[in-house]
Amino acid sequence: MIGTFRRIFKEFSALFLIISALALGGCSVNPVTGGRELSLGLMSTGEQIAIGEAQYVPSRQMQGGDFIADAALSAYVAEVGANVARYSDLPLPYEFVVLNSSVPNAW
Repeated sequence: MIGTFRRIFKEFSALFLIISALALGGCSVNPVTGGRELSLGLMSTGEQIAIGEAQYVPSRQMQGGDFIADAALSAYVAEVGANVARYSDLPLPYEFVVLNSSVPNAW
């Protein structure tokens, strides 16, 4: 009985060490916070951008479409958004629009 327990304990210990090594190897530095985070690397930045480009227009339409009645408001939002995006650590294709929706949201 004790021999079986020791064998099981050794197997679980080995499994724990392997999982720990994989988790630590999957950590990367967050460019915004500087902290280490688990990064599974499931998608590259290019793949994420491609998905975003494919879903961008349909998502805007599902949320009421662009609000085009106030050009000054749209220009203001685009200007503020561009100023914020300038400080991003990720070179992404940002676009800032006002949607025809009463729900407060930003994405």
